[in-house]
Amino acid sequence: MNLKQLIKYSISFILLLTTSLGLHAQKAFSINGQIGKDQQGMITLRYTENNQGMADSSKVVDGKFSLNGKIIEPEAASLTFIPADKQKIGEYRDMFLDPGTITVAGDSTLNTAEIKGGPASADFAALSKAGESVVKRGLDLDKRMLKAKEDDDQEKLKELGAERRQLLDERAAVGVAFIKSHPDSYVAFGLWVRKTRRFFLPEEIEPEFNAFSVRMRNSTEGKTVAAKLEAAKKLAVGSPAPDFTMNDVSGKPVSLASLKGKNVVLFFWGRAWVPFEPISFAITKISRQLKDENLVILSVYFDVPNSSYEWKQVLEESALTAANIINVKDTMPIVPYYRKEKSELMKAFNVSAEIIPHAYLISTEGKILNRSIDLGKDPVADIKKSLGK
Repeated sequence: MNLKQLIKYSISFILLLTTSLGLHAQKAFSINGQIGKDQQGMITLRYTENNQGMADSSKVVDGKFSLNGKIIEPEAASLTFIPADKQKIGEYRDMFLDPGTITVAGDSTLNTAEIKGGPASADFAALSKAGESVVKRGLDLDKRMLKAKEDDDQEKLKELGAERRQLLDERAAVGVAFIKSHPDSYVAFGLWVRKTRRFFLPEEIEPEFNAFSVRMRNSTEGKTVAAKLEAAKKLAVGSPAPDFTMNDVSGKPVSLASLKGKNVVLFFWGRAWVPFEPISFAITKISRQLKDENLVILSVYFDVPNSSYEWKQVLEESALTAANIINVKDTMPIVPYYRKEKSELMKAFNVSAEIIPHAYLISTEGKILNRSIDLGKDPVADIKKSLGK
């Protein structure tokens, strides 16, 4: 089993868990490790704190190592061990940080070591244990799929694809069960909160949010979710669309309010979206097929910092002929919602990297008619339906 496989099939969902945000008092933690007596090399701890990616490394001498830092609340983290002997395979281990002392104890490898800390560490261990069987079957499935690809056995690949989907459903079920049974857990809340990173309906999310303890709802991440819920409620169908003003392609200020009297497709997008071409085609299709419906497209384009593309070049390549193209290059949401200061426009419309591309339909009176145009299937039909056509 190599390091890539370990990362790919980790049931702990570490990359899906959240991190904290805030300026509350930080608390110290320390990790004391022993992973066998013959292990030599380097181990690195990675986590996020106060909006910053944090890392602490330590030499591993005769299996011993120590790491330390400060956190505001329990945090998702990872350990990566690189052996001094380059013939040996590295190891990757997900974990959860609690304030206080954390021990990593084992007599052979990092992956088999027992991690003990505070309540979050215990919850994380319970989640990992619950998904252990899914991990093992996933690794076995990976081997069988690799062989089927080598044999170019399409029938077998189709069969294994169905097995993979079932396995993913089982993994999701493990997470759902854990969330329901741990309403006061930072681990469970971190696992659940990923739902709020993509587009969501507040009437579906709010009851689930309220099922968590007061402590979780008042945590730094909980307060972020509460703010997003309030913003989402203001984007309900029939509500006035939040106004904003930004410069168009020629540098001229354009406001949403100035477009009253027309139906507006407010489209958030970026060239980094993959696959990009179908989305570009969908918007161009809207522009061409609905040109007689008193409709304009107000496009808000995002770019990554230091991109090799100039945004005007991207517009030319995309053949996107929207009425107003807005450049907000300096506010590209390339990190999750809770980890970056956002412009008022991004906050008002709950925009984040996980949501774009996304489009709203706004009526001639400036009210929201459709808060999530179906860009993937038939956006023209979806818009016509919202317009009562």
